Amino acid sequence: MKLLFKRLGRYFFSGLLVFAPLAFTIYIVITLINWMDSLVSYVFHINFPGFGLAVMLVLLTVLGLLSNLFFIRPLINFFENLVKRTPLVKIVYSSIKDLLSAFVSDERKFDKPIIVKLTDDGPARLGFLTDEDLSVFGHDELVSVYLPHSYNFSGNLFLLPRRNIERLHGINSTEMMKYIVSGGVTRLKAEKKLIDSKEE
Repeated sequence: MKLLFKRLGRYFFSGLLVFAPLAFTIYIVITLINWMDSLVSYVFHINFPGFGLAVMLVLLTVLGLLSNLFFIRPLINFFENLVKRTPLVKIVYSSIKDLLSAFVSDERKFDKPIIVKLTDDGPARLGFLTDEDLSVFGHDELVSVYLPHSYNFSGNLFLLPRRNIERLHGINSTEMMKYIVSGGVTRLKAEKKLIDSKEE
């Protein structure tokens, strides 16, 4: 009987491992689609499942196309400059734009995985090198690093000496982010090779 309960318990947790990530993913996707549907139906008065997602994809693609046209760019720059001059609004706008640019633009910032030694003999942390030139602060020996939190979409910015930073080459940035956020549970697939940034 004890063996039976132990086996059933193992089956239960195996099922939970399969179901929970899938259920949460589906829930988030459906919630996002429903939100877009309600937003678009409010504007266009059309209530059709998935219509909001389709409209958003088309609008974002068209907006991206228009933003690259030489005669539209000055207009976008004008509105961006207007927003950046507005108190409080400019902080929110600039922060969101910089965060998105760090992930999806041609100037991605989270593309340099590193190991950080917070102290000489203490534990190390994984993160991303985001800025190697901090001369604006008057500290050429410091670099800017971002250390994401595990099981959370947040992190901390640290300014650390270059000697405390080790670059990780041959590791995909997306895989590194998943590894950190999962608390080290996700397996890194890329080849790991450590090169001290001081020697570059």
